[in-house]
Amino acid sequence: MTEKKDTGLQSGLERWLAGQDRVGQYFMKYMDRFIFDELSPSHLAKEGLGSFMKNVPVPFREEDLAAFKEKGGLKITSILSNMAWVLGIHPDFMYADEYKKYIDHYFDDRLAAALVGEAAGEMEKQNLDSAFIHFRAALVLYPDYKDALFGYAGVCRSIYLNREGDEDRSEEYVGRFKAESMETFERLTVLYPEFDRPFYYLGYAYLNMGLYKKAELTWKEYLKLAKGPNSTCEEGGAEAIEEIEERVRQLQEPIRIEEGCNCVLSGRFQDGIEILKPFLETDYKHWWPLFYYLGIAYGKLGEYNRAIELLKEALVQEPSQTDCMEELILVCREAGRDDLAEKYENKLKLIQSQRAQ
Repeated sequence: MTEKKDTGLQSGLERWLAGQDRVGQYFMKYMDRFIFDELSPSHLAKEGLGSFMKNVPVPFREEDLAAFKEKGGLKITSILSNMAWVLGIHPDFMYADEYKKYIDHYFDDRLAAALVGEAAGEMEKQNLDSAFIHFRAALVLYPDYKDALFGYAGVCRSIYLNREGDEDRSEEYVGRFKAESMETFERLTVLYPEFDRPFYYLGYAYLNMGLYKKAELTWKEYLKLAKGPNSTCEEGGAEAIEEIEERVRQLQEPIRIEEGCNCVLSGRFQDGIEILKPFLETDYKHWWPLFYYLGIAYGKLGEYNRAIELLKEALVQEPSQTDCMEELILVCREAGRDDLAEKYENKLKLIQSQRAQ
């Protein structure tokens, strides 16, 4: 375990306790597994728990109560396990502080390590909800515990990857777990900058967001660490290094395009055109944002006919792209092409009304 470090970042626990839990809503159903009842005064006195557990409901499962009736007692480990589940499901549960004191009364940091081990086993069996709850419970106990943070980021990643191909997937659901995973990997790189593995996954997160330069810098840091003396690469590490080296090579053209797009966004329209225009003769000629940003640049320079041509081509490739449509309407108005502007305004209204249904 590690002591809490001041990184200037809000920890997952701090965010959860502030009512900013992105993903906890998807696990609240598991609270229905528990029945809450108080421990007897005699038990509290015997175990030295009276100072903080008096009048505090404790989570029991139905099978726990049955075992209690049949055998006349319940193992403390069962109560600890139930409390850990509640903390993992609901970190800001009203009796969370008392549960943590109860856990500390019997265990030191070994419980957090045990929870991570249990979570890893659940991951292997693809019991992702259970793995998530165990990892998060460990983080409630030790917010900066490296293995728990890495496992938590990984299980959030597995959860959204498992849903990305589902026809009934919710974009909000996937987006929440993506954000949770990425934020946790980012936190790991700040807390443990010599730990290479978060940089590997974080590079892919940035790549999927179209942040090519950020992905390149992240992967270069990964390669430096993975090839260094403190590398944590396991079996297959050489293949991972080779994989990321190839990814970095493949990023050079997207990074140049990103630079051109940023020129357009910052008002350096001619510079943007000079960077982006050559890519119209490459495989990127089928990438609608290339036409979109070039269309913006030509429009801002007053070359309206060229801008309209490029923006229309972007819409051929991505017919429902509303940002592109709005830009085209604006350019058409500036060019005095009110008839064409009206045509696309009607299309835009139709798309917006369909999305609102």
